[in-house]
Amino acid sequence: MIRESHKSLIEKGLQLEKEGAPEKAIQLYLSVVKKDHLNAAAYNRLMILYRKQKAPRKEMAIINEAIKAYEDNVKAEQSAWMKKNRKAASISKELVKALGLVDKKGAPVNQPTQIITWKKRKENLSHKIT
Repeated sequence: MIRESHKSLIEKGLQLEKEGAPEKAIQLYLSVVKKDHLNAAAYNRLMILYRKQKAPRKEMAIINEAIKAYEDNVKAEQSAWMKKNRKAASISKELVKALGLVDKKGAPVNQPTQIITWKKRKENLSHKIT
């Protein structure tokens, strides 16, 4: 059996949307994020489809899942780099604190654009849900 790339699955999902089969598209996108938890395109399409379906709780759940996946990935990458480069990490840690690039817990103040976008979407949605 030949495995399809995530890109081709996203394209199939878009085609299903055009054909008026959003539920099938949703299933495809869910399978993509299950295999590739950092696939922003699939998360974005899911958010859009849930919004169109007026399913705010499902939309909120996928937003939370996407944000967590990305934040966990950033933390894992930082941790791996720090373990591999202990001396540089020690020096860098003091520098980023002095420059105000991290909060008191050591989390980056500046976040990737995708996370910022999703957090804004989450904030807007939370006003509608409550």
